[in-house]
Amino acid sequence: MLKIIVRGGGDLATGVIHRLWGAGFKVLVLECAKPAAIRRQVALCEAVYQGSAQVEGLTARLISSLAEADAVWEHDEVPVLVDAAAESVHAFAPDIVIDAIIAKRNLATSSTMAPLVIALGNSSDNFFSQILATKYNSTGINYISNAMSFCYLADSFADFFADRIQQGCFLLIYLSG
Repeated sequence: MLKIIVRGGGDLATGVIHRLWGAGFKVLVLECAKPAAIRRQVALCEAVYQGSAQVEGLTARLISSLAEADAVWEHDEVPVLVDAAAESVHAFAPDIVIDAIIAKRNLATSSTMAPLVIALGNSSDNFFSQILATKYNSTGINYISNAMSFCYLADSFADFFADRIQQGCFLLIYLSG
């Protein structure tokens, strides 16, 4: 089973977490001490304030250390750890890190955190893979990797995925071997 960390628990991150959890993956959420999500009723980061949060059948539970994560997963819930600096990443040794913080700048996410690092949001050269989801860009999604500077999807394909992103469905990149 792949080990996945999602940095951030806001509304966009919650959509990604919900999809991964629904597919049976064990996801660990790393959040800051005082999350500032706009849509807090649909954001798992609310667990930082309340101890737990529920969104569409998914329960997120605040933990104080990585050692508590297994007990949360045993109850089919998602653990949320306050770790804004991502200091626990190396101890957890994830296969995938998804940066869903949606900050205007990189907040210490690097391509060395996992074999696959995906960033949602603004463009950055620090990530192996990136999905740029925006309502204002006609292409909808940009995929950026170390091998390519920019690769724009064909307009009809991008429009299809842009519509799905706005509906809360997300593209998951799977690499094997």
